Amino acid sequence: MPQILTPSPYKDIVTKLEIGRMNGNIYAELHKYKHRQPTSVELKESEAYLKKVIDDSLFKIGEYSLQQGCKEVGCVVPSAYQVQLREDARNRADFAAHSMIHTTAVAFGIMYEAMSKKGAVGKKRSKSAAEYEGGRIFFTQRTRAWRLRNGVMKEWLCDGDNVCDSCQDNEDDGPIPVTEDFASGDTCPPMHINCQCLLSLIL
Repeated sequence: MPQILTPSPYKDIVTKLEIGRMNGNIYAELHKYKHRQPTSVELKESEAYLKKVIDDSLFKIGEYSLQQGCKEVGCVVPSAYQVQLREDARNRADFAAHSMIHTTAVAFGIMYEAMSKKGAVGKKRSKSAAEYEGGRIFFTQRTRAWRLRNGVMKEWLCDGDNVCDSCQDNEDDGPIPVTEDFASGDTCPPMHINCQCLLSLIL
């Protein structure tokens, strides 16, 4: 059976550039609070800004991957998929922005100094967030496109130095129908922050 290995979203030139842009925007916004405690108004403004820039990047990545996935199975992108992509990108952006601001700075309405600490505003955090969200929408839209063709399979492929037991279990599943979930319950990688796993299409 012919097998198509998807490129890594962190190496594919189009996706890599957009992930880099998202990373830069996240880092610049969070880094404003290095060594100082932001006000509640500033945090709300930062969350709104992050929602917008993450949404913009995720939509571009998702649109590109959706088009590539449709080419791989010989289909045209349905208009309904574009509408769903818009919603997917917005939902992920809302979740990511809220998590980045509130999980480090606000809990039960109380302001903490966590935002001024290196880990909260550093390059590693923004890069991890951008790569996870970018990779997630990259593979989600790819598999959505593959479902347009009946009978195709997908296979989880472990890659990188951060392979966890759950990712290994997913790879051990071997090829499964594109409509099914892997052992972990995930439909596609990345399964967690810093996950470098890949996915292949089996026609």
